[in-house]
Amino acid sequence: MKRPRVLVIDDDAELRHTVALVLGDAYEIVEAANGLDGLEAAKSKPDLVILDVAMPVLGGLETLNALRAAHPSLPVVMLTSADDIERAQAALRAGALEYITKPFDVADLRSEVERLTSVGVEAEKGEAK
Repeated sequence: MKRPRVLVIDDDAELRHTVALVLGDAYEIVEAANGLDGLEAAKSKPDLVILDVAMPVLGGLETLNALRAAHPSLPVVMLTSADDIERAQAALRAGALEYITKPFDVADLRSEVERLTSVGVEAEKGEAK
């Protein structure tokens, strides 16, 4: 079975690496270091995007708006620092499905990703049987 593809767009290489470690057993991880690279990587048709709110080159909100225009049904989870909740709320209004504050609990991240991808859907179906 094909693993769902998760695109992680964040200028912090260590954070991208952490997400890949946490999710890499069940997901194909595609990484991008900024919004422009992320928009290019989104052409690979990811099942979910994890997007940092604050980035150089093209900010998270601008990247989110461009993703929404090109891929309206693509689920996006925003990452934000605890002191940047206003921008996270703006991202929700712009179409992000959820936001997670950094530093994040890896179990919470995994749970959100499972909930928003077919891995979560399949697990729920299995529990319902």
